[in-house]
Amino acid sequence: MELKFKQEFKSISTFNTIELTDFSILTGYNGSGKSHLLESIVNGSSQIDNIAMNEVVLFDYKTFYLENEPIINNQQLNQEKLNVWQKFNNQTNSRNTLNYKGILLGYKQQLGIENYKRILKIGQGKPLLKIPISDFNDKDLYDAYNKYRGQIYGFFGNYAKDHPEIPAIKSLCISIPIALDELTEDDFYDYYTPVVLKNNFLPSQIGKLFMDYWNKYQMFLFKQIMKTKTYEEDILRTNFEKKYGPRPWRLIEDILLSFSSFEYTINNPEKIEIDPSRSQSFSLTLQHKTKKITVPFNSLSSGEKILFSLVLSIYKSVGDKVFPSLLLLDEIDASLHPSQIQNLLNVINQIFVQQNKVKVIIATHSPTTIALAEEENIFVVNKEGEIRVERQSKQEALRILSEGFITLDEGLHIIDQMVKKELTIFTEGNNLDYIRKAIELIEPEILDKIDIVENLKDRTGKNQLLTLYGLFSRMNHKRNILFICDCDVTTKVEESEHTFYYVIPQNNTNTKVIKGIENLFPENLFEVQFYPQKPKNDGGFQASLDKQVF
Repeated sequence: MELKFKQEFKSISTFNTIELTDFSILTGYNGSGKSHLLESIVNGSSQIDNIAMNEVVLFDYKTFYLENEPIINNQQLNQEKLNVWQKFNNQTNSRNTLNYKGILLGYKQQLGIENYKRILKIGQGKPLLKIPISDFNDKDLYDAYNKYRGQIYGFFGNYAKDHPEIPAIKSLCISIPIALDELTEDDFYDYYTPVVLKNNFLPSQIGKLFMDYWNKYQMFLFKQIMKTKTYEEDILRTNFEKKYGPRPWRLIEDILLSFSSFEYTINNPEKIEIDPSRSQSFSLTLQHKTKKITVPFNSLSSGEKILFSLVLSIYKSVGDKVFPSLLLLDEIDASLHPSQIQNLLNVINQIFVQQNKVKVIIATHSPTTIALAEEENIFVVNKEGEIRVERQSKQEALRILSEGFITLDEGLHIIDQMVKKELTIFTEGNNLDYIRKAIELIEPEILDKIDIVENLKDRTGKNQLLTLYGLFSRMNHKRNILFICDCDVTTKVEESEHTFYYVIPQNNTNTKVIKGIENLFPENLFEVQFYPQKPKNDGGFQASLDKQVF
């Protein structure tokens, strides 16, 4: 895939076009602009091939996880289906309702009724939007079909963020053998599945899918028994699964077996006897395999959250199989154990890249990820220059990353310092200047009792701090060590007897600077003099905070 520059964005200025692999891993010095580069792709300032912005999805370690599941009941699901059916047919009074049926019918009219009939005949019952090119003998007809299909996907992509029902309607649209506007109300209720996606990609509210599936299965059994006056569950279940697929919780349970480091299993609604006249509830939860305790999703560790998101990504690959064209992952490996990182790389390569043809870029600061990656996929992001991104050997990438960590000599020097002081402080980058000045102004008499580690000033970010914290929390030392991190750090860690961790609280009243220690200051201090104008390639200017001047 080709990465090319279009316009300036934050620290990303002009750079030479470079050919990346379909699974590219970006690394580099702390502050080289890896995250800014991914953001620039999302907002169109940089571009991969000719992929549209609505076909690009970005996750980082703070967003690539599942929130706690809501309680779902069967009557809520029925009401949701009614609401979506009414929206689809433009039967609501809301001004924000899209004319789904009219727009999709318009695309079909552009295709032409005769072409549409020919395509249905070629498809022979296959999902209308998934007929392969090999089934077509007429190139002009395939071109017309491909344009029609592209219009539908483009429509859903353009409006997905503002209309929460779109993932479910899109999932329905790509699973049926006819155009969506031809569905009757009974067909709609029969096929509709309450799909909810996080960031238009990651399956969410899985309990809804479970309850909807079980509701359909129970109603199917009831109707068939009333019709045939017999009950042979194995036959009935086989017939049901031919239409709706296997039980989704069984699929997820099978996937979980391949993640040996994930210590949880999931519940399911199989014990619920659906009665349409009653409200019956279900909530998806996790249960620890050995401790047998129920755990909410937000109580998982950062690494466990990432792993379960990968499980859901695999489940998606055997479900609706709707993936973005480009998936960007920003340091989601930061809290993973080496064996979990191997899981991550395997899933991305096999499920995303190979099976579903998704192009993937990972930004990482993890030596483990680089060590486990294929060498041909490794690229280094430079801080400046026209060669902003370049292919590098695994050895060179590891050398660059090793400069973000302490050497043995530096470690021995730090331990020697700890013996002399009551408290040793580690912090990110230039934070130490602010912290030292604050101590000088507020409580200068304790300066002689504190050592703020300086020789790592230019080589520490939040990920390096976490690594150092893990090291010292396991060491037997008698002096206190305090790690101070910026407000954007969300990783939870356990404190040991003499090793402590403090995250600077977020100052929500400062909307100009939302990251870094500068967020602590009142917003009115960030005057225009601290935002120098920098020229852009399009002739305009862009202002950004000069932290050194501030």
